[in-house]
Amino acid sequence: MLKEQLREFLAFLRYNRNVSPHTLRAYETDLSQFLESLASSERCQPSQLRAAHFTADHVREFLGELHQRGNSRASAARRLSALRTFARYLMREDVLGDDPTALVGAPKRDQTLPAHLGLSDMDRLLDAPDAATPAGRRDRAILELFYASGLRLSELVGREPVGPRRARARKRQEGTAGAVQSLHRQCASNDDGRPPVHA
Repeated sequence: MLKEQLREFLAFLRYNRNVSPHTLRAYETDLSQFLESLASSERCQPSQLRAAHFTADHVREFLGELHQRGNSRASAARRLSALRTFARYLMREDVLGDDPTALVGAPKRDQTLPAHLGLSDMDRLLDAPDAATPAGRRDRAILELFYASGLRLSELVGREPVGPRRARARKRQEGTAGAVQSLHRQCASNDDGRPPVHA
């Protein structure tokens, strides 16, 4: 019976996988909800459910119920993940022949737009750093860069700093590369392929 197999699965997670008590409770709650939904669909007690009742159609029906109850997609995805782990365990124990969750697609995650600041809030934020100190000027520059470019914090932190010396070296390098390209273009334009001779 599935109820007994659920108890064995939870014991397996606790002793063999050494999962935390919080994770164990989450598995127990999610899978017990599924068994209750399954029993309601089959018009029987959860203790009467057999492994044959664990089908892809019942998994989809359970996810549909979660959606109707207003559960988030992330919550439904977590429950489906618990069902997949339980199904793999039952297959390993030769209780199930096929994985009933294999053909059930995970709910797509909700796409939420990031919150943004209003114009007056942005003005106050840009005016907050003390421009009289080097740290304040640095902070103001960072905030203006965020505002103007739309960079994420991770992108800004990951940028390599460019000091005056490095900027000059880069400019020299770009200048040398530009001069070489110009020379190649001029050689290509001469009939004999030689560099031009300036009088």
